[in-house]
Amino acid sequence: MRVRRPRFEDESTGESIDISPLIDVIFILLLFFIVTSSFSEIRALSVDVPSAKNSDKPNENALEISILASGEVVCRGEAISIEELKSGVSPEEKIILCPDANASAGRLVEVMDALKGSGVSDIYIGAKR
Repeated sequence: MRVRRPRFEDESTGESIDISPLIDVIFILLLFFIVTSSFSEIRALSVDVPSAKNSDKPNENALEISILASGEVVCRGEAISIEELKSGVSPEEKIILCPDANASAGRLVEVMDALKGSGVSDIYIGAKR
C-alpha cells in the first residue's frame, strides 16, 4: 500500500486576473465626476422668472443672462457690468435674457440696448409656463 503525502504547492496554472488596470479606470472615472460636479454651481441663481402661456423651448446653445431683482446682471455665473457685457458677448451668439419678476423694466431695456449695441441680433426673453 502506497502512502500519499499531502502536496503543499499550488496546483494552479498561474492564471490570475490583474486588476490594476481596473483600478486605474475607476480612479479616472472618479476624477472625471469630481471635476464635472464642481461646475454645477453655475446654475444656482435665484431668479423668479415671470410666467407666460405662449412660450417656446429655448435653444440649447443660447447664452443665458440673468437680471436679478437688485438690478445685478449675471452672465456665465459671474456678476458683470454693462461695459463688460458689451465686450464679452460675440455678435453671433443667441441670448436668452432671464429677468427676475421684480427686476425693473429700465434695467432690462439697458441690458438689451447694450447687447444690440455690441451687434447681437438674436435676443430672447426667458419665461416659464
